[in-house]
Amino acid sequence: MEQNLNHDNNEMINFYETDFIKNKNLEDFEKNKYILDVIKTSYDIDNFIKLLDDYKHNKKYVKCYLNVLNFDLIWCNSDCYIHKNIHANKTINKYLQSRIDLFNLHVTQPPILFFDDIHNFIFKFDNGRHRYANLRDLGCIKIPVLIHNKIYKKNFEYIKSSNILFL
Repeated sequence: MEQNLNHDNNEMINFYETDFIKNKNLEDFEKNKYILDVIKTSYDIDNFIKLLDDYKHNKKYVKCYLNVLNFDLIWCNSDCYIHKNIHANKTINKYLQSRIDLFNLHVTQPPILFFDDIHNFIFKFDNGRHRYANLRDLGCIKIPVLIHNKIYKKNFEYIKSSNILFL
């Protein structure tokens, strides 16, 4: 969370709670909310997935396929979870922009997962959580993701037992 010191009374203020940022977020939402009404066919969604699937990752990652239903049951316990009710999210504008980028085929890299074994074995996103949430909300049940090789090998048994991947 971004904070700055308010020098008038030595209190910390949340940058995102300032009137300027609240107004900017509202403007961005009004500009981009049309994307929620854009209808995409299963053919279009298959093209999104194919674009991510064709991504050439370097050897430090393993490409896997997330089982969206099972993964969401685990990810919902994370502090960075993006709710299916997008209006409940603080990052709604990033979510909308991510959907615009998907529809314009500007995204090629699959989401990147990491494993937070310090906080109750929770998977989190290193990159791409809004991309994942949009694909989930568009009805995808299998999404390509990247996991760092070392994390994948170290936690393979837990990954396998959680049924979050199509192995």
